[in-house]
Amino acid sequence: MDVIESKIEIYINHLGSDSLELRDLALDGLMQLGQKAVPSLIASLKNNNPTIRYFSAYILGKVGDYTAIEPLMLALRDESSDVRVGAVFALHFIGDERAIPELERIAKHDTNSGFGKLKLNEGALEAIQEILKRKNGIFSESTTLYKSRTVKFFFSYSHQDEKMLEQLKVHLAPLRHEGLIDEWHDRKILPGSAWKGQLDKHIETADVILLLISPNFINSGYCSDIEVKKALQLHLIGQSRVIPVLLRLTDGWENLKVEGFKLGELQAVPRDSKFIARFKPFEEGYFKVATELRVLVEQILASSS
Repeated sequence: MDVIESKIEIYINHLGSDSLELRDLALDGLMQLGQKAVPSLIASLKNNNPTIRYFSAYILGKVGDYTAIEPLMLALRDESSDVRVGAVFALHFIGDERAIPELERIAKHDTNSGFGKLKLNEGALEAIQEILKRKNGIFSESTTLYKSRTVKFFFSYSHQDEKMLEQLKVHLAPLRHEGLIDEWHDRKILPGSAWKGQLDKHIETADVILLLISPNFINSGYCSDIEVKKALQLHLIGQSRVIPVLLRLTDGWENLKVEGFKLGELQAVPRDSKFIARFKPFEEGYFKVATELRVLVEQILASSS
């Protein structure tokens, strides 16, 4: 067994850990390994531990490997409703038409709930709609929708939250791989560049400004004062869309304002003011943010076509 295979085996075992920290590290590690982890993840869909089966399905969807479609369709018949939820998530992400018959069966007959209290029939219907939407929109040869441009994302965040930023970027990978978004944050500033000029340039040309809300963000004078004010000014003149992304419990973030307009007047993600750190596992929170942002990206691109 080589080093990578050994690492994959360790990560997969950690997927079943009771420690959220170990589990999150394993999720992050496996998603970064990507295609290299696919064969082991497919094999893990038959693991005795349903938690490992669930997360294996989920990661296969995030990686987006088409060799996983048939194993994931079989996972829709797993005895564990949690695992079936993971398979629905995965097939939603991958978006292949071959999954529609099995998803229709779930939509008609499976009213159980799994991780995140997701009702399987509702999740399957959403997955079918997403697959058909991609077939008739994003991936259709009869339209140039999403072909002409990408949506520019600007991340405003505290460097102390960089790990959560990286996790969010992992969940946005499908949008990036489809060529729908172009992301920018200050870590892309090259040595020797005028950093303030780069920040101003990219925030002013962004279609979407994502404010990663946390106590660290509020504590950062540059984030909470300069970047929030600039973002809200751009929102008020209709130049950019500003989305608060709720990372960790933060008091008073809604009251940040410019010209009497409060940040709390904007729809945040995840919805219902539930911070990502309150989700168990965190992955569900990132998933909800990513799916909301996909809808926004598709609306922006549709309106500009």
